[in-house]
Amino acid sequence: MLIFSYTMRKNELLAHGILPAGPCRGRRAGFCAFRRKDSMEKTIEELIYEETDQRLKEMARPDYPWPRKADGKDWIAIAACIGISLLLIILCMTGVID
Repeated sequence: MLIFSYTMRKNELLAHGILPAGPCRGRRAGFCAFRRKDSMEKTIEELIYEETDQRLKEMARPDYPWPRKADGKDWIAIAACIGISLLLIILCMTGVID
């Protein structure tokens, strides 16, 4: 959603495909919220399907940079983070840490 002042003419906004999002009311007189026309024409479901299709096509490319697999260092770091978190939770529950 875009916010424009009334100094921009309504015809200028309509020429760029921007329509009012609703009645121009609110605490600030002289301002109104506008929405682009093209975003109103598609439903959220269509937008999700288009984005999903685009991402799947990108991932199907042979030169797509896949992330590396987790190795021993990664698993040690994950276990250390979990261990430290559990230790801090236990210390908070026993009252050692206020």
